Amino acid sequence: MQQFLTDDGSITFRQANHLEPYHTKAGAVTEAFEKHSRALKVWEKDNPIIFDVCSGLAYNAAAALEDIRAHGNHSLVTMYLFENDREILERCLELPDIIEYTHNGIPTKITCYTHFKDAIREYLDAGIKVY
Repeated sequence: MQQFLTDDGSITFRQANHLEPYHTKAGAVTEAFEKHSRALKVWEKDNPIIFDVCSGLAYNAAAALEDIRAHGNHSLVTMYLFENDREILERCLELPDIIEYTHNGIPTKITCYTHFKDAIREYLDAGIKVY
């Protein structure tokens, strides 16, 4: 698996045998916000339940939580992350606890990412295998 930096300064990966990366070259985190969180206006929902299929690095779920909290929504958020590639989950743990990226020329951060890493670490440490 190959790591590379996207144009917004965030990290993504691509499988060595595939040309297509997990996220757009324009920006992995920008994609999570623009194509997922903001497109759905997740902050407008009371007690949102989010299903992140093919969650990969959990950027989409983290972006959703950042947007929900940034808009003053403090209701209960339930998230289910689904991923079938154990290696990408392991690579997630190599990323910083706070994800830094640039949006419209402004340095920005995802501060909740550590919670996703903790949950993924707990899952991997449990040795659970789901087929």
